[in-house]
Amino acid sequence: MLLLSILISVLCAQAQVGSTADAMGGAGIAGAHPYESAILNPAAMVEFKTSYMGLQGISSQVDPYLEQKQYSIFFTDAGAMTAFPGALFYRWRSNEILGQRVREQHLQLSGAAAITEKISVGVSGYKIKTDLMSGEDYSQYNADVGTYWLALEQLSVGAVFRGVMGSKNTTWTASQVLPSTGIGAEYKLYEMFKFRYDINYVLEQNPDKRFRHQLGGEVRYDFLLVLRAGFNQDDRIGENYWTAGIGWEGPRLKVAYAYQKEDRRNSSDLHSIDMWLDF
Repeated sequence: MLLLSILISVLCAQAQVGSTADAMGGAGIAGAHPYESAILNPAAMVEFKTSYMGLQGISSQVDPYLEQKQYSIFFTDAGAMTAFPGALFYRWRSNEILGQRVREQHLQLSGAAAITEKISVGVSGYKIKTDLMSGEDYSQYNADVGTYWLALEQLSVGAVFRGVMGSKNTTWTASQVLPSTGIGAEYKLYEMFKFRYDINYVLEQNPDKRFRHQLGGEVRYDFLLVLRAGFNQDDRIGENYWTAGIGWEGPRLKVAYAYQKEDRRNSSDLHSIDMWLDF
């Protein structure tokens, strides 16, 4: 069981937010996105004035004995008539480790509110249920709180505190949401270039006081085709990820693909693809 917990922790440590952020090193605390913001920083959802539905699929392989499949669905209501933008998110994840299957379900509800024209706050509450497929089930309830500041037309800054309810001893160790905090910035240049940088710090199980750095950028061609790249350095668990991706953002339908490759141990890669519809 200890080996199983360690291997699951390796998978859960990978950035698995969405193909837009994943392609930019997982950065996005200060970036407004129709549904990724609900996970990274719910306060940023105030930047959108319409509603969205999104689907996501992720496949990850860590050596030949550890495999993960993940599927998600998102609903975002941020229309002009909506007083408080919100999002509903459901994720189903299956891990196969040394022939044993572990399943996880994540249900989340997020909301945001504008404090001033440039400052907003947001909160996400969620339940995570882990099924070891051996008769053992674990459930945890937690919440994230974030703030978002549009400092300039081209520059936004965000901060988030994750796991505000703390990790629970009754929860399976590998699925615990450890309390952490992060700050990030996003800079846009000529509506064609975007740059992001996030720095995160885990408050528990971090005796060496190490940080996680995430950075990336994107460039747009004809305002439809988008190329992305980034880097994710997590010194707490000793992993580096190089990331890249491509996207197509039409008037209604949008598609994004991301690839991540672990560098230090050369042990794992991850593919993800998202589709979302503006309606």
